[in-house]
Amino acid sequence: MGVNNTNSLVVAETYAEVIGVLSETHFTQIHKQFMSVLSDLKKDTSASVTHNIISLLMAMKFVKIKTNQVDDFEMGIKFLDDLASYLLEVKDKDVKHAVAGLLVEILLPVAAQIKREANIPALIAFVGKLYGPTSELASKKQHKLAAYPLLTCLLCVSQRQFFLTNWVPFLNNTLANLKNRDSRISRVALESLYRLLWVYMIRNNCDGNSATRTRLESICGSLFPKGNRGIVPRDAPLNIFVKIIHFIAQQKLDFAFKDVIFDLLGCNRSQRSLYPERMNIGIRALMVIADGLQQKDEPPAMPKSMGPSASGTMQRLKKKTYITRPLTVDIARSIGLDQYYIPCRKAFDSILRTLDTQVGRPLMMISIQRGKEPEELLGGDVKPKLDLFRTCVAAIPRLLPEPMTYTELIDILTRTTIHVDEELRTMAGNTLQNMLGEFPEWREQIIVAEITLLHNQLTIFSWFLGEIFEKLQDFYPAVIDEALRLLHQMVVTWKSAALQEKKKEQEKVERV
Repeated sequence: MGVNNTNSLVVAETYAEVIGVLSETHFTQIHKQFMSVLSDLKKDTSASVTHNIISLLMAMKFVKIKTNQVDDFEMGIKFLDDLASYLLEVKDKDVKHAVAGLLVEILLPVAAQIKREANIPALIAFVGKLYGPTSELASKKQHKLAAYPLLTCLLCVSQRQFFLTNWVPFLNNTLANLKNRDSRISRVALESLYRLLWVYMIRNNCDGNSATRTRLESICGSLFPKGNRGIVPRDAPLNIFVKIIHFIAQQKLDFAFKDVIFDLLGCNRSQRSLYPERMNIGIRALMVIADGLQQKDEPPAMPKSMGPSASGTMQRLKKKTYITRPLTVDIARSIGLDQYYIPCRKAFDSILRTLDTQVGRPLMMISIQRGKEPEELLGGDVKPKLDLFRTCVAAIPRLLPEPMTYTELIDILTRTTIHVDEELRTMAGNTLQNMLGEFPEWREQIIVAEITLLHNQLTIFSWFLGEIFEKLQDFYPAVIDEALRLLHQMVVTWKSAALQEKKKEQEKVERV
């Protein structure tokens, strides 16, 4: 087959991108040509016909339907309706799955854009035509992976009442499939869930209070089972869970904190144990919600499919800017988070101390167990704890632990700058520099802590080198070099911050 075996697929997808661009100005011509070629292929009886039909379908995956003008939108729906008719008539399983996949690719951007357009008769008819047969396909094992995303998209483009009537049975089925032994099905179920939840919470503004609470309890109980240390499904990207909590907070802020984030962070537990994935999600959700409220952001957009393109062209995304300045009690009060903020800070304090004890101090570069490589130390159960540690360090100084003193916090972060994990070392150094900029009263303590660390480690390593020189002769200079570089950066940061503050003071005097 050779190294060029997949080149035809890359070329085909690149052509598909070109068709996608052309569809913005020549949609009708592309639609007619597609139907003409498909009609010819249906008459083909050769052995390659299935492959050729699937290739034709894949060539349409980047076609864009305009939703801002009714006439353009109805032309797009006519194309979708033709695809729906073909999906219902075709018998070949692979072709049926390819048509379903194409419908999903085209419908996802539509679902993210439409609002009142869901009431257009042509779209209502399209959803009604396809929903029942697709639901039947989704109940069959051999079609589930293809039909599940399509059923989700149909619900996402449906009218509000149709959605509220039909989503509950599908939701229950989706929640059951989160535990499916087939990881592909559990992942598809999770992605379906968070798109459906976006439509429910943000576009459709939920339904009655008691019904909404029942749905949310069912969803969160499935994702974060009570008494369970982990999440369901396991090994799913944590950002999906963070987005789900963010969606909930748009309409039900109190539920998002008291019923979900408090539980994930262990705010109501006296016994302090680490639940790394859950706590990681809880901290990140808190940060995202607080940022959105403080910056008065629009509601989050519907999750889209963002796969890489064959041509390597980058999809332009609006880059989200996160706040790094401390979230004070006054700011928390002004954005409506004051009753939730202190319990979260106390839980954050406990998490940070426990992490320092379990994967902080023991994994400093001067504490490494002899005979073990860093890769051995950072695997297994340690990995999710390190992921949580990174999240915690990155959250500072935006989120500060309570009642931990600033000297204790500086001590933890300073020691983390010589951690065996390179990413964690870098993050700790960046956090200390951010603190130098934000807290003038802490600057001297931060510099003293770094100098003390350098002095102590020089002394310890001098004693160690005589005993195990061969092991540490390459390692020791690297530790000292990295610490000295960080100290230099800190002094530069302090100088820059001090000059800016002096300049502001002079400007104030000149105004007076």
